[in-house]
This record gives sequence, C-alpha cells and structure tokens, in this order.
Amino acid sequence: MSANGATPGRLFGRAEVDTSTFFATVAGFYRVVASERVNLDVLAGARVWYVDSEIDLSAGLLPGRSVQDDETWVDPLIGLRWSTQLGRGFFLAGAADIGGFGVASDLTWELLGTLGYQFSDRISVRAGYRHLEVDYESGGFVWDVELSGPIIGATFRF
Repeated sequence: MSANGATPGRLFGRAEVDTSTFFATVAGFYRVVASERVNLDVLAGARVWYVDSEIDLSAGLLPGRSVQDDETWVDPLIGLRWSTQLGRGFFLAGAADIGGFGVASDLTWELLGTLGYQFSDRISVRAGYRHLEVDYESGGFVWDVELSGPIIGATFRF
C-alpha cells in the first residue's frame, strides 16, 4: 500500500507512505466430524507476520526526513474449519480462528466463508469473503489493522 499528498502547514512539503505486509498461516488439523455431507476440523498453528513501513517527508520550512521501520512476529492460534456438500459438485466452506493471546499480538482473528465447486477429486475452485484483524504493539511499533474483502482460490491435490 502507498499514499502521498500535501502535509498540513508548511513544516514539510509532501508526505509519502509505503507499507508492505506479508502474512501466512500454518496449522495442523484434526477431523472431529466426517460424514458424506459435512466435515468439521479443529486446528492449531501459527500466523507469521512481516510488516515494513516507510514515511518520506519532503522539505518545507524543515529539511526533508525519512523514517523506516519493520517488524516480524508469530502468533499462536486455534480455530475451526468446515465444509458442507450442497450437491452437483457445489459446496460451502468456512473457517474461523483466534490467536495472539498476548504472546506476540494482543489479538488476531479471522473469519472466512466461501462457495466452491469440485471439478474432480483433485481440483476445486471457490470464491467468498474474508475478514482478518490483528492488534500488535512492540516498543513504538503499532499494527492495529482490519483486512476485509473478496477472496478466490483453487485447490489442486496430488
């Protein structure tokens, strides 16, 4: 993400902010319900975060200045995932997890819901909506963010 614009007042000319974020969730699953129509798994794992932010202020009355900071952390998490067969290859799937617990972030959580189509035992596609939040603070670094939006994906099993 990036943004730029004029600063209020004349102390600096313009401001530019660039932020790069990477996160990945790694978890193990245990199936607690397995039927022809419904599957339910419990999960435990971790979410790895990397955030790099830079702010550049161009000269105004004061000389220009640039500040950069990055942070990496790992949050433990627990959760559920489920799927329901609708028939004719269609299925609903969802997942929910919660973590952080003050180990790294104070809290991180995610909700995901998708509608999918199974082409074969090995190939499926899905589309849906995802909401992910994290509240992390360490020293002067604060990352309190909500990420929401549509999601699409494909699964290829070997």
